[in-house]
Amino acid sequence: MVNVQQAVTAYEQALQNRKDGDAEEDNKVMKKPSAKTVPSAKKTPGCKTAPKSILKKPTKSSSATSSTWTKAKGGWQVEVRLRGSGTQSDAYYHAPDGSRFRIKGDAVKYGFKG
Repeated sequence: MVNVQQAVTAYEQALQNRKDGDAEEDNKVMKKPSAKTVPSAKKTPGCKTAPKSILKKPTKSSSATSSTWTKAKGGWQVEVRLRGSGTQSDAYYHAPDGSRFRIKGDAVKYGFKG
């Protein structure tokens, strides 16, 4: 183990070496690069990208799944889709105005009475 006196001596030597060396050169090495030197991605003004969920294309498995539609009260429709495995299903609640809900609780908050 290093005792306290050796640590203090090593610290003082490091300080002395720093003072003896070119301080400006050391500062250049230690500085972070400025924003001008770092290449940045080109941005097109006024160009907005669509959310990733909109950009996704339907997969072959999703188009091959079968769905069953049933009518509900107030013009609502419930779609039950079978997953690719055929053992599990998902329910989608479609409002009369075209809104779609995956969770029944959200559909009830919106006005679904099933």
